[in-house]
Amino acid sequence: MHLRDAITEYLDNSKEKISKLHDAVADSVKEGLDRSFAEMVRVINKLELPPLLIFYYQFLTREVCQAFANMDGDLSSKENRFIQYLLRQISVLCEDYDATSAGQSRAVAEEKLEQVLQELDELVGIATVKDKVKETANFARIQQLRIAQGLKPIPTSYHSVYTGNPGTGKTTVARLMGRIYKSLGVLKKGHLIECDRSALVGEYVGQTAPRTNAVIDSALDGILFIDEAYGLVKEHEDYGQEAIETLLKRMEDDRDRLIVIVAGYPEEMDRFIHSNPGLQSRFNRFIEFPDYTPLELCRIFALMCRKNGLTLTPASKEKVLHHFACLHKERGENFGNARLARNCFEAVINAQASRLSASGTFDTRALTVLEAQDLNTPAQDSLEKYRESRKGYIIKCMNCNQVYSWSPDLEIIDAICTRCGKTYNCEFGELLP
Repeated sequence: MHLRDAITEYLDNSKEKISKLHDAVADSVKEGLDRSFAEMVRVINKLELPPLLIFYYQFLTREVCQAFANMDGDLSSKENRFIQYLLRQISVLCEDYDATSAGQSRAVAEEKLEQVLQELDELVGIATVKDKVKETANFARIQQLRIAQGLKPIPTSYHSVYTGNPGTGKTTVARLMGRIYKSLGVLKKGHLIECDRSALVGEYVGQTAPRTNAVIDSALDGILFIDEAYGLVKEHEDYGQEAIETLLKRMEDDRDRLIVIVAGYPEEMDRFIHSNPGLQSRFNRFIEFPDYTPLELCRIFALMCRKNGLTLTPASKEKVLHHFACLHKERGENFGNARLARNCFEAVINAQASRLSASGTFDTRALTVLEAQDLNTPAQDSLEKYRESRKGYIIKCMNCNQVYSWSPDLEIIDAICTRCGKTYNCEFGELLP
């Protein structure tokens, strides 16, 4: 049934109630309807709601006006003029909203998006991850613009699989994704709820579904981040499968309010996704997080130093470079990546504190400078041999791969490439083979 017909039928069946309502508002209806609609536009604009919403209200208002006009089949010229006046006023408000208010709301959203993307760009390394995130953000932005203009969005899912070793930035990027989706209006809150098997699976019959539902409820309008999600699948049947089935159902029931990101080691995550047809059909976005290079680990370490007001001497910079090169070369599947840099930083500042306490020197320089002796490294022998070889160090422009010589004595963080004219990081160099 057409909406107008439904309203007309309701009015025909409720003439007594409508008559009383008409008597109550007759004196103020002309003053109130257009003003109330203007206020509605103002509130929608203030809350940055989709432009489509205001046009939906415009449509309903037109239908109601038409229903009132046809209620008794006798429309006076005065009533007709008022209805036409009201519709003109509403049309003007909608046109103004479409041209200014909605445009401003989108501008604010895009500005916020750019802020989040800038934070993404400031992360060390993970260039391929950044490209994937921006690709998803661009798609989400176009989807929201389609919806805002009353077009049908392309069916899609934002549920994602993040694969990589520990410390490669999976959780950090997931938090940024939540903020990206919020800035675009995909998610209302954009917060991140982290969990693992222990938070979802119960120990006894009847515990798992309520636990899983409670965690999902806390993540609504945001992102549910399940670390080491393959822990839900065991060789021997247990309650993990119940958690998966509950999750799949909620992903469908709350598809407009929930985005799920599952994360873990690459091979284990591949087996997890292929263990259940429902998982395969719902997760179609994959991002691989590579291990950090020795140079990137040095930059992460240096960033921690700067954030805490600490500086490195040339000798300590060289030692840090060899330290991470050695650990990276011998890395296994449990390689800590950024966590390794964090652990190294904490060990160094503790060593500095012990050194200063023993020496009794507490001036500003002593408190803010990390010396080479503060870093205990298995790379000491390789460092001395490298120095004896006199190979030196190099640094590459990340934009055009132009190679320059590098020295630990270099005191600048960024330089301009003479080849491409772009800025590149030169805080640390690389060892020659």
